[in-house]
Amino acid sequence: MAIHLFIHGLVQGVGYRYYVKRIAEMYKLKGYVRNLGLNTVEVWLEPDPNRDILMEIRKGPLLARVERVEEKKEKDKGFKDFKILESVRWEK
Repeated sequence: MAIHLFIHGLVQGVGYRYYVKRIAEMYKLKGYVRNLGLNTVEVWLEPDPNRDILMEIRKGPLLARVERVEEKKEKDKGFKDFKILESVRWEK
């Protein structure tokens, strides 16, 4: 199983993606992280991490202010490593 997160708040421009990547690599998790715009970061982690790891990711780096987290269980996609993907651009 995998976990799919949408993290909302002050999570862009504060090193959040690099923070998540460091944690994922430390615990040998696979998947990705990317900015979605509108103060949201998307995270895909497999295999499904334990609660302590998720709490660490929810906390975020020092300058982040997480307001809300959406969490969904998913089937693994078979990622081989963990990457920071290109940000999604939102048009206004």
